[in-house]
Amino acid sequence: MTVHQSITDETFSVLICTCDRVAVLRETVELVLERLADFKNSRLVIVDNASRDETAEYLANLATSHDNVLVATESKPGVYHARARAISMATGAFFLFLDDDVIPGAGWPQTIIEELRSSADVGVVGTSVVPVWQGDRPVWVSPRIERNVFGAPTKERTICQFPRYPYGCSAAYRMNDIVKLFVTPERRQIQLGWGSGTDAVGGEDWDLPEIYIRNGFKAVVRDDVSVGHRIVAAKVDKKWVLHKFEADGRLHVRYARLAGRPVLTKRIVVHLLTFPAWRVLSAVSKPVLGDDNHFTTMLQTFAARGRGLWHELLFGERHVRYPFSLKEVQT
Repeated sequence: MTVHQSITDETFSVLICTCDRVAVLRETVELVLERLADFKNSRLVIVDNASRDETAEYLANLATSHDNVLVATESKPGVYHARARAISMATGAFFLFLDDDVIPGAGWPQTIIEELRSSADVGVVGTSVVPVWQGDRPVWVSPRIERNVFGAPTKERTICQFPRYPYGCSAAYRMNDIVKLFVTPERRQIQLGWGSGTDAVGGEDWDLPEIYIRNGFKAVVRDDVSVGHRIVAAKVDKKWVLHKFEADGRLHVRYARLAGRPVLTKRIVVHLLTFPAWRVLSAVSKPVLGDDNHFTTMLQTFAARGRGLWHELLFGERHVRYPFSLKEVQT
């Protein structure tokens, strides 16, 4: 690549993984194809994670009518397997993950591509995320819950490190041999990500940036690049949200162990020790203030996260460590 090459000549792949959401997928794909119209060397890769709706038919027609669209089916359930398959199909200097319910917004993909190609030390670029509610937001969903579960705008350009990484729904990566580490036997043995079983806690979107960070690249979030995250208000219930907070607690401990990082940080120890208090306070607050009260919900999320931390600390896997160097894999 020469310094005179136009950004519209850049080669890259946009990767979308989907399962049983053909209606929202169709909306996202149409918007993405509009954005890619000026990028003649771009490709859209869509991996269907064994959908049972009309996704397969829609994708077959899409691939027939668009030369820059490539589709595949991943039969193993789980976002980890779908993303691994998508990466294997990516071509070009960069690949950009985008969830099937995301609306590409300001600066996407131009600013992301410009950041990656002009900053050799940057391996990962995340974006600001703006929740887009379809229907009225439940009264018990506070700004804190919205930020933790669905994403939030970023106030400034941020350099990421454990345990804060770019939102997985919209992140771009420099193509590099280190992506091979994402499919090592250790990672296939303990799969991070949703949809892979009853013990899923998410986290594949933590691991991929961490691979780049461990290999000397920076992971950044650009505040001037945004995407919208569609949220169907009617499908958001408190049980599901509390499960997400409990899974987040488990993920903190699980990934620290898998990545060889300290498990008992000061913040985690405090949360572990205060867990009984959160449980008691949330139980008292519910009949007094009501289940839809913001304060009650906040206490419930603290208790759920503490429960997840304790569960993983006591019963979680201790005998697997992820490799973060190609030398570890080759020896």
